[in-house]
Amino acid sequence: MVFEVNKKFPLTQYESAQEGCYSMVGNFLDFVFLLEGISKQEVLKFKKETMRYGVFDKDSIPFVLFDFNVMNFDSSINFKKSNNTQLFIDSDANLMNLYLVEKRSFILKGMRSIGVKEDVAESLRQTASSQMATYDSILSVDSAINKSLLLNTTDRMISSSEMIKTSNR
Repeated sequence: MVFEVNKKFPLTQYESAQEGCYSMVGNFLDFVFLLEGISKQEVLKFKKETMRYGVFDKDSIPFVLFDFNVMNFDSSINFKKSNNTQLFIDSDANLMNLYLVEKRSFILKGMRSIGVKEDVAESLRQTASSQMATYDSILSVDSAINKSLLLNTTDRMISSSEMIKTSNR
């Protein structure tokens, strides 16, 4: 599969999704940021500027956090929804790919790859294992995610989590 900036985003399963940040589980985690009306400044911040990432873990539900200075996001992960969870748990990978997609046109505006610290990657794998053992269904995980989102804003999760700086320069 080929990903090209300023071309249609090839993962069409996100084409009808709402604005937001979506996780993809594979050897490691990748994220799609689906936004309307992305400014040139936001694209530059996404692609080039220093950013921070972190993980807020509540009841075996990881929320991966992203702070791009002009915008921040959280993405909960329901490992029960993925066919690749065991692949992720068994992997030693730590490369995270980020895709910025304009919602209306479904054009890929920016890409970025970051190496996640080994201890953070291992913690995410342990949380995936714990989630698989703790919850009996996709719906039970979704319910726990919704409960956590009622109690925590993205800003609150960021302020209470270790955030790691990374640069694309």
